[in-house]
Amino acid sequence: MTRRDLPPLPAFDRVIAFQKIRPDENCYRAYSIAVTADVHGWNVVTQRGRIGAAQRQIVERVSSRAGAMEIAVRRAHTRLLHNYEVVHA
Repeated sequence: MTRRDLPPLPAFDRVIAFQKIRPDENCYRAYSIAVTADVHGWNVVTQRGRIGAAQRQIVERVSSRAGAMEIAVRRAHTRLLHNYEVVHA
C-alpha cells in the first residue's frame, strides 16, 4: 500500500480532552487523541502530558478511518474525561 492508495482525508482528526486530576483545584491533564494515516494504514495516536512535563505517546494501528475515530472517542469517554470535543482539521 502506498500513500496514493489511501483515501483522501484532512491532515488529521483529533479528540482533545481534559481530565481533572485534583478535585479541589483547577488542575487538568490534557489528552490529545489523533487519527492519522500513513503508508501502513490508520493510526490512533494518544498523547498525554502537562505543560512543562514529559509527554507519553501511544500509537495503535487500525484498519479503517471510521473504526479509528470510534476508538478515539471511546477512549476519551471511557477515561471519564470531560470537556472533550472532536475537531476536524
